[in-house]
Amino acid sequence: MVYPVARCEIAQNPRGISGRFFILQDSVYSAVVTAQVQGLSEGEHGIHVHALPVVMGDCMTTGEHFNPSGADHGGRESEERHAGDLGNLNADALGNSGDIMESQTIRLFGDETVVGRSIVIHAGEDDLGEGGDPESAANGNSGERIACCTISLINSS
Repeated sequence: MVYPVARCEIAQNPRGISGRFFILQDSVYSAVVTAQVQGLSEGEHGIHVHALPVVMGDCMTTGEHFNPSGADHGGRESEERHAGDLGNLNADALGNSGDIMESQTIRLFGDETVVGRSIVIHAGEDDLGEGGDPESAANGNSGERIACCTISLINSS
């Protein structure tokens, strides 16, 4: 069986960030997101699927976090979370991140597909909805959008 795969590529942006993501839908209820990103500052960076595609390279065009259920923000392991909550990328001292994330809420098919939506990397660490304030419940206090790309399906058979 061949599982659906999607790709999202960040061409080097004005901040010097570039990279790519692959999403493998390995079952009806699970997807694996592989991230290879360069040019980040060292440390944790919030990463989320946003509701809309990137328009003309502007990460502000991506809308809010993908949240079809209307839940509060959380982490990948939180009982309540947005479908697009992926947690944090961890960049090393050279600004590289090679994270692998499993998600029970990412889908490459059906009514709640992430295909045509975007992945956004934020400047700061995502507090996973545990910050105790309205911004934490909305977006994890992860700060400015510093890089983004639109998710496209590369195979579906």
